[in-house]
Amino acid sequence: MIKRTRLLFPLLLAILLLAGGCSLGSDGAEESQTDKAKVVEIKFGDYPEDDNNDEVINARTHFGRDETFAMSYKLLESPNTKKYTVRWIKLPENRIIEEMHFTSQDPSDKTKKWEFTNHDKFNGFYTKSDYKMQVLRGEDLLAEGTFTIID
Repeated sequence: MIKRTRLLFPLLLAILLLAGGCSLGSDGAEESQTDKAKVVEIKFGDYPEDDNNDEVINARTHFGRDETFAMSYKLLESPNTKKYTVRWIKLPENRIIEEMHFTSQDPSDKTKKWEFTNHDKFNGFYTKSDYKMQVLRGEDLLAEGTFTIID
């Protein structure tokens, strides 16, 4: 009887692990690390006068309330979509203050740059605080960056 129990225990354990979809060496951390590695940094600074330059110049993260500034990012791979969302989040409370949906002319375009001012009528965007900006394709986070509005 003891021999049968010794043989049945490993068999039952193997069946339980397979049936439950469980694996002994994985806790899902690898997948989330891979997803985070695909998110590129949004850079902030001044809008370049040269239309062929897709990156901001004088990169920095602190801006005055009356200051015009720009953002830019370059994705690692084509987003393969024409529709994307830009989200502004006020920190530290992580409150979404603005979310805009855009349609791109070219679904393979990996670079974006955008200049904005306090006249763009963002909802609370130019109050003194820290902010996070996100670019999403559906629920997939493509790019993210933080900046601060100071007096």
